[in-house]
Order: sequence, then structure tokens, then C-alpha cells
Amino acid sequence: MISIYVDKRFFFKNFIEKILTLFFNSKRKNLGPSSVLVNLIDGLNNHNIKFNVNPSIKNVYKVCLVISGIDNLKKCIYFKKNNKINTLLAGPNLVTIPSEYNYIIFSKYINKILVPSNWVKNIYISYNKNCKNISIWFSGIKSSNFKNTSRKKILIYLKNENIYFNKCINYLYKKKINFNVIRYGFFSKQKYYELLKNAKILIYFSITESQGLAMQEAWSMNVPTLVYKYSLFTHGKKKFKGSSSPYLNNNCGLFFKDFEDFTIKFKKLNNKRLNPQKWLNENMSQDNSIKKLFEIIGK
Repeated sequence: MISIYVDKRFFFKNFIEKILTLFFNSKRKNLGPSSVLVNLIDGLNNHNIKFNVNPSIKNVYKVCLVISGIDNLKKCIYFKKNNKINTLLAGPNLVTIPSEYNYIIFSKYINKILVPSNWVKNIYISYNKNCKNISIWFSGIKSSNFKNTSRKKILIYLKNENIYFNKCINYLYKKKINFNVIRYGFFSKQKYYELLKNAKILIYFSITESQGLAMQEAWSMNVPTLVYKYSLFTHGKKKFKGSSSPYLNNNCGLFFKDFEDFTIKFKKLNNKRLNPQKWLNENMSQDNSIKKLFEIIGK
């Protein structure tokens, strides 16, 4: 049994999104609800694990996970101090860097700090080299067996402006390759999956990603990714080593570093048969995520 705490604004945003979807259809849609929460709930349900979300003190379970909301974290730290709960996990959407909110993420009452990938863990360790309770926990993706052998279109995902974006677009035009472009924040998850059904490759333009959920969703539909390689995470005046796709591997796609490299890697990926769906289902499914979470709780 586990109690999950999330920022209450999530529920308000979810309500507003439904209203916008109703009145504006596909022309204007907000981001989907928190994928981390949705994927976690799906996984818990699939494993028949009892849980509740934002419960009162009367209904709180002995294991608590605070996904988002610093006030939630403060509340659960209070619960832990007063022996209302036994195990407190915090993350992965609470702080950008550990120094925020007076280093609350390093509270001695937190049993496990959850981060989505190794490069994020390294940033946390750089702030507290003696911290031994940081665990990597990824948000699992719903497994899929979708097959479509007649895919021909390229799907371009633009999350952050990029100096090579227009050059890559022009390259596809000249080669007479059909493609679609979607911009982060201006499409629904349903629309995204519909486009993935006809996509042969996903070209992804972003800066650093803590996990890269959109890429893993593409892999679940057996769409390999060609990702712009970006490895500098900047917060204020501080700079850290990061990744634009921390879970990308040879089973799921390739990185490219500039336009010339893009043309080489695009040809290579276009002529190569990968099976990212198989890798995703075996390594980053909702089942894998739930098993990993309870391994962390049990340590």
C-alpha cells in the first residue's frame, strides 16, 4: 500500500485541458496530465497494489511517495517526524536542482530521493557527496504490440528551438520525403500517438531531458528516434553535464551532433531495422517501473 502526493494544481490543469479539448478540438490542446502520475497509477492498478492520492492524515499509508509539490513534501516530512508514516520517498518532480527550497530534498527524514536518470543523480551528488539515498526511478511506459509495416512518414518533434531545424526540414523537402512537425505543448497525447502510427522515424529536437518520456512513447510504438545531441544543462549561472536522451541506445535510435552528422545518421537509420518496442517493453514498461519502485522501497 502506498500514498501518493502530487501538486493539486495538476488536477486543475487536467480540468482546464479537458475544457480546451472540448471547445477547440485539435487546434488548441494543452500538455497531457502528468505522465509520471498516470503511468504510476496504471502500473499500480495492473499489479493490484492498493494506493491513494493526496489522502488526509487519517487515510495515509505507511509508505508515502511525494511526486510534486513542496508543501506536500513538508507535510510528509512532518508525518515522518511524528511517526505517522514509516517510509518517505521524494521525487522525481520536486526540485530542478537540490539547493532549491533550502535543500529540503536532503532532509534526513526522506528515506529515498528519486531521480529519473543518471545525469540528474550526478547533479544531486555534486551538491551532497555524502548522500547515499539517491535512487534512479523511471516513469514506465504502457507496453504496446502495435505493428505497421507500411510506415513512410517522418515525424519531427520540436521541443526547443534549434539551429539545425530548418536545415533538416529543407533536406527532407529536397529528398521528397513526407514528414509532419509537432511542437511541444501544442498537441494532445492522442494526436501524438496517431502520428506515431504512421511514423517511420521520430526526429527529436530538444535540450536536456531528465528522462525523455516522449521518446519512450515513440519506442513503445516501435518508432526509432534520431535525437539532436545536447549535453549541457544550465540553471542560472551553474552548468552541468546532461543529456538530451538519457535512455537512448543502439536498439532505439541514434544521436546526431550537427547537420552533416544528421544526413549520415538519417540515411543509416532510414535503412536500418530496429526494434525499440521490444527493448522498451523489456526495460521501461509500467511493470518494470513498479518493480523498480518497490525494490527501492524494500532496500
